[in-house]
Amino acid sequence: MKNKYRAWMKEYRDFAIQGEPDFKSIKSFMRLYGHLDLEQFTGLIDENGKEIFEGDILIDEFNNTDGEPNHGYYEVVYDEKKACWAVDVSFKNDRGYLQPIYTFFGENLEVVGNIHQNKDLLCQ
Repeated sequence: MKNKYRAWMKEYRDFAIQGEPDFKSIKSFMRLYGHLDLEQFTGLIDENGKEIFEGDILIDEFNNTDGEPNHGYYEVVYDEKKACWAVDVSFKNDRGYLQPIYTFFGENLEVVGNIHQNKDLLCQ
């Protein structure tokens, strides 16, 4: 699998480059357009066939212990301690409790946004 990235341009509030990077081009692009946040493709696909990138927000639909339907929103991050892709499963604004994303396999994970444009989803 080739490495894929996307680049968020803070100044323009939009994504720029997406795909396999040419790091020489990215350096010159950064000089022209300011700071970029590079986000790597995790190698995973959501239930709709959409690629999951670092910084994406996933929704997980599940049933509570009483059988009632519920959902959770989770940010995709890289866990350096465990050297794996993870989701931040912290409750609302108490960020930092990471769970490896592979523990969600078999779940109905769907990309519903990203931390740049939809950060409000993480506060629900």
